[in-house]
Amino acid sequence: MPSSAFATALPARVESCVPLAPEVVELRLSVPQLPRYQAGQFVSLRLPSGVERSYSMASAWSEGEALVFHIRLRPQGQFSGWLQQLLTSGEAPHQLTLSGPYGNCTWQESSSASASTPIVMLAVGTGIAPLAALLQEQLAQGGLAPLTLYWGGARSADLYLRRHFEQLEAARPGFRFVPVVDGEAGWSGRRGRVQQCAAEDFPDLSRGRVYACGSPAMVADAQRLLQACCALPAARFHADSFNAAPAMPSTTFALSTTSATAEPRGAAGRVEIGVRHPDGHCSRVSGAAGTSLLELLRQQQLLSGICGGQGACGSCRVEIVAAPAALAPAARAESRLLAVLPQPAPLHRLACQIPLTAELSGLEIAIPER
Repeated sequence: MPSSAFATALPARVESCVPLAPEVVELRLSVPQLPRYQAGQFVSLRLPSGVERSYSMASAWSEGEALVFHIRLRPQGQFSGWLQQLLTSGEAPHQLTLSGPYGNCTWQESSSASASTPIVMLAVGTGIAPLAALLQEQLAQGGLAPLTLYWGGARSADLYLRRHFEQLEAARPGFRFVPVVDGEAGWSGRRGRVQQCAAEDFPDLSRGRVYACGSPAMVADAQRLLQACCALPAARFHADSFNAAPAMPSTTFALSTTSATAEPRGAAGRVEIGVRHPDGHCSRVSGAAGTSLLELLRQQQLLSGICGGQGACGSCRVEIVAAPAALAPAARAESRLLAVLPQPAPLHRLACQIPLTAELSGLEIAIPER
């Protein structure tokens, strides 16, 4: 399992930005001294304005080569607006910085892999980017069979790498590409959802392995469906989900040294947390129960959470200094990620994986230096 890195922000220079589909662009960045990453991982890109977004690399790591991203343009999106300006002017209006790599949706070797061990990849939209990188990496190492890739879109035009995968299918025995379109009249291929198509084709995944990238709804439904109906072991489902940039939480938080804000309607009490900052000073923050520790710390601008609370990057790691009995232990996935972060410690937790309840009042944490 790869390690995530709290990399110092690195400058990134735009090499090109070109359309791939009506709403998708390919962004290529040159990054001096780029840390080595594994296919399937992602980085955080930051504009001088403070706008920060996370994107998976669409190509495998190669020394001296540009970073490649597939980015969907979203109406009113701040990063999308920057890209639109870049497309129009042909020049980068600002310099980007990059941190990472993050994530653990990477290739998993198996000592029992054989022709009877099916590997299935599921993608919707730009979720194809990290899977394309995984395929490129495995091709370079001489692997790739047997493997079936399902890629879905509302229209055939959304499948902007379709010809590439069709050519790969023709050239590589054992690789199968299944485009799935749902919403276009006249489409003669597979319809529906990629996870449903996979379940139909692979009713027994007890020895299989699945990689899924795309919307949170697709990833969650694929995991549920393939485990329940196809006997896929939980440990053999590897995924990254892609959220639109989250809005700031509507709940109002306040430093406990200031006047308290009105408690939101429906909140089940307030939670007060002690925080030791990286420079050593301490403060107390409080907020309504029903959110996560990450959202509370994000509102106070103490943490950002690169992956948006998906438990995939480790950038919201905190140290538990004192904990009420109500603090539940880390789940298996959280423990696995914590174990491979730099300088792991038994008292480390991911803030995004700690739901706040009134019983957690009195929790004390320390924010490590980044």
